[in-house]
This record gives sequence, structure tokens and C-alpha cells, in this order.
Amino acid sequence: MKGGERIRSKLFIIIFISISLLLGGCARNKSYDGFYQALEPSARTENSFDSSLSRGEVLTDITYKFVDGRNLTLDIYTPINESKSLSPTLVFLQGEGWTNGSKEIPSNLEPVISQLREKGYTIISTEYRLASEKTKYPEPVADVKDVLRWIYKNSSKYEIDTHNIGILGISTGAHLAMLAAYSNKEDFKGSEALYNYSSSVSYVVSFFGPADLYTASNSSEEHTIKSEIQYFMGSLFEDEASLKEASPINYIKASSPKTLIVHSLEDKVIPIAYSKDLYRKAQDLKANFELITL
Repeated sequence: MKGGERIRSKLFIIIFISISLLLGGCARNKSYDGFYQALEPSARTENSFDSSLSRGEVLTDITYKFVDGRNLTLDIYTPINESKSLSPTLVFLQGEGWTNGSKEIPSNLEPVISQLREKGYTIISTEYRLASEKTKYPEPVADVKDVLRWIYKNSSKYEIDTHNIGILGISTGAHLAMLAAYSNKEDFKGSEALYNYSSSVSYVVSFFGPADLYTASNSSEEHTIKSEIQYFMGSLFEDEASLKEASPINYIKASSPKTLIVHSLEDKVIPIAYSKDLYRKAQDLKANFELITL
């Protein structure tokens, strides 16, 4: 095994064990023989849903709301092994500068996702409106909040345990995950049909998510996401209050969902200083946050 592959393999194991501990289940007695199991290719659409879920099934392109003339959809990866009648659920958000990305689960996260499904978890991977000339903050945040509201609305249909819902995001997807998780129920109103449902989660997993857009926007460092923030915020980029409103760090409190932050010490795009600031503030507030540095 090459050096890079060894590091990646160890990283997956560290992250999986950390997530398992965060979610309340320890993997230390579990064999890793199936660690690189791929996600099942078999899938069916919402139109073929017959009210009974099959173990290990993947349901694709389920509409959670209609907005801007199109359907926004999500995919549901049902548990491979079921230990309870209701399944703990993890929502996944990809992120590529708020402007790119899809609901496809990246191959380097498949081992973690497969292990969680083997432990009885449902995985929901969702799309949201990407930043464009027409779509700006706060619309993508409202979409993520609506995904959570949709899950509560349809929890019985998909056998979801609403007392054990978490959200995991990568990069700007982590920013949206944190903002949706830490903000109040009435914040970031989206669909009228979903607004009265809860959007609360039990935990957050942030892979190098930008937590402070205001500080990042005023940074003099090169190779940061300042230009991406400007595009995401649009005309609100010049408004200090809006930048602070769009920053997850300004929403955390002692009762915030428990959070695992994973960040590289060498990150040149989203400096780890922002995650450290988030972690320090959480500690000051006595919130349940953990930080893993790589």
C-alpha cells in the first residue's frame, strides 16, 4: 500500500470511529473486513414506493420541494442492517464553494457511509440550490432547513427516528449544515408547506466548514474563499450584519447540537483558525463540541 493510501485509510478509520462515538455507538468491537464496501447500485424512484422499505435499498430523486420552476430532490440510502424499528438518520451535504456539487456521495466517503448503514443508519443525501446570478444567500440555507423539515414530515413513511437525526457537511456544505443546525426554528423560512415542521438535529459533523464569513471576508490572506463568499452573498457582501448573520459561529450556544469538527492544519483555502475559533467559543459557552486536526 502506498503512503498516501495508508494515510487515507487511517483517516477513514479515525473519522469513522469519531463519528460512531459522536452518534453514541462505539465501533471498537467491529471488524473492518468490509470497510471498503461500495454503495449498492440498485435503486428505485419515489414513484415506485410501495410503503414497505427493503433492507439496503436506495431510493433516488425524491422531491422535497418545488422552487424556482424545478424540483429539488434527495436520495435515501436505507439501512443495510436494521436493529430497531426506527432508524437513526444522517443527512449529507456536499460543498464546492456554494456554486458546484451534487447529491452524489463522493467515493472517498463511501466506506464511512457503508459502515454507518451497517450499524442501522439511514443516509439522506440532498441537493440544494447552488449560488448563481439568480440564487444567493439565504436561499441555499432555507433549502437545507426544508430538507430537515421534510424529514420530520415524512418520518413515519421512511421509518426515521426523529430523536436521532444528524447532519454532515463538507466544506461549504458544512457551512450550510452548521447554519441550519444552530439557527432557530423560525430562521431561514423556505417552503410554506414545510415551515411548521421541526428542523432540529441531534448532532453535526463539519469537515472544514467555514464558520465565520465575516472574518474571512475581511481577511488579508491569499488563497482563501473570500471571492466565493462574495459571490454567495451577492449584494449582501457589503453588509456587515448580513455577513455575521450568515456565520454559524454567531448562532452557537450551550444547548447547540453536539458537533464534531474535522479540519486540516495545512488547509490554505479555509484556514483552520476559523474552526479553532468556533471550537474555542463553544468551549467558552460549554457547548458539546469536539475538534480533530489532521
